[in-house]
Amino acid sequence: MHGVDEAAALAGLAAEFSAVSTVVAGAGVLGTVCCLLLMAEVRSTELRDGADHHVTDG
Repeated sequence: MHGVDEAAALAGLAAEFSAVSTVVAGAGVLGTVCCLLLMAEVRSTELRDGADHHVTDG
């Protein structure tokens, strides 16, 4: 779980130079932007494939 340790270290470093509330808000904004970009990429990939991947039983 190196990613978690590194993220915590970066957050601690950022908190040394900015208010903790600013760092937490910035991390939230960054996480939201990353999620939105990922969702947009998945959606564009599905549209590009031209196939509906839903499977129904029957």
